[in-house]
Amino acid sequence: MNKTLSFAKLDFITIKPFLTIKNLSLLLCVASFLVFGTDSPSATISMVIMYATMFAVYPFAVGEQNGIDALYSTLPISRSVVVAGRYLFAVLVNIAAVILSFGLTAIVYTILRREFIIEEMLLTVVVCFSVFVFMQAVQLPFYFKLGYNKAKIIAYLPLLAFPVCVFILSKLFGSDALISGLVTIATWIETHVILSFLILFAVLLSVLFISYRISLGYYKKRDF
Repeated sequence: MNKTLSFAKLDFITIKPFLTIKNLSLLLCVASFLVFGTDSPSATISMVIMYATMFAVYPFAVGEQNGIDALYSTLPISRSVVVAGRYLFAVLVNIAAVILSFGLTAIVYTILRREFIIEEMLLTVVVCFSVFVFMQAVQLPFYFKLGYNKAKIIAYLPLLAFPVCVFILSKLFGSDALISGLVTIATWIETHVILSFLILFAVLLSVLFISYRISLGYYKKRDF
């Protein structure tokens, strides 16, 4: 575990130059713009989490540009540590994005004296966190198998697949039936909050573990 955590810290060091005041200021400006444009904290939180979690794959880009992965293969660092460290780093980035999005949205809405509902914000944060963790679980094996440049287009296909799936389901079952189903699910979650969180947590852990095993298999076979 110590080696995995150390590798996650190493990934953070590689992307630290990108965490500039300029980028954070741009994020604040976009978040403020969304407050005026949508008047809903949900859109702001979603955007902040999406923007922040993009940093989770930056170590692949930096590593490929500078031949760092080839260097790792010559050092006493097992490939399982590399893969586990990258997954841990991605999860930590997601958690940091959740904290940043919640805090930034609250600050912006307070400064602009806009009303927001804490429950709505928390629900949005949980949903966005879950969606992006699932997306990354699908994307990461592509990066470990193909590298950043070859995988960056393929890896973003899941982002396009989600609205396509919604469109197909609405055509198959009808928009009213789809909305009714979502309302039923939301009602069940509202009345079983703790159980819902436990199920969601278990599902996310299972998806990440399966993704990790796939990535490890691909990465062990790669030649640098």
